[in-house]
Amino acid sequence: MAKASLTNRKCLSLQQAGHSAMQPGRAFAPPTRVERVKQRARSVVSQSRHTDIPCEQLFNAAAEPVVLIETTLGRIVDANPAAASLLGISRAALIGTLFLNSVHAFSCKGLRASVADALRTGNAKPIVVRARRVRTQVSVRLSTVVVPPSSYLIARLAGANDAASAIPSLVMEAIESGAMGLLIADADLRVEYANRSFIEMLECASLEDLCGRVLTHWVEFSPEDIAQLRTQMAQRRALSILVATLRGPQLLTRDIELHAVAVPDEHNPRWAFIVRPRSRLN
Repeated sequence: MAKASLTNRKCLSLQQAGHSAMQPGRAFAPPTRVERVKQRARSVVSQSRHTDIPCEQLFNAAAEPVVLIETTLGRIVDANPAAASLLGISRAALIGTLFLNSVHAFSCKGLRASVADALRTGNAKPIVVRARRVRTQVSVRLSTVVVPPSSYLIARLAGANDAASAIPSLVMEAIESGAMGLLIADADLRVEYANRSFIEMLECASLEDLCGRVLTHWVEFSPEDIAQLRTQMAQRRALSILVATLRGPQLLTRDIELHAVAVPDEHNPRWAFIVRPRSRLN
């Protein structure tokens, strides 16, 4: 259970990262956007054999309260400290309990309906419930994610008086200084954010050179790769791993491994990619 929890927790972190990396009507602002981009990306990292992105720390430091729930029994697999604090219970006591038990009895009917909507459509509209322990109003937005062989519900929480907060500097620093490349792209693979490591992989490229351009300008995907990504997003699968070629501005190429995390938001689907150079065999 502990091992499975870690895998799913990391999947969730990477996915969150991409989920809120770009909000409609707002220009890209590194600290606030990438805050959640990093978290969503965590989904991928767990299944990566080698990574230097500190997924556990990102998940724990995230300002957005998030709970991960197994769909079969409705039990909480994991929750970050922000979620535990909002619900008025310790993280250790929260994990393993039924998600429905975290809300007041009169909120259960609405929450059950929201769960049914999320399981049927992949996303449910936000609803307001009352937390059982602290008796405060909490907004809950549910969506589903598939981490074969299981599927999960992701609950994004917000207090009634919450305002958007900037990502903690330590989280942003971890993303920017990580040895692995991390980038965020929209559903059409147009780049919205790239960390320093990925920019350095392209040698003379800058973030300004990347933003708004299609990822295929630098990454050579096969038709099968593109089909796999489309299927992954359509099926709401958290992670796929691809091997491709990265082409720099000087026409230099290198083999890379991409861990693609789908962020199948209803209105703004996104991709989070972790990029790792592959060693050349002589």
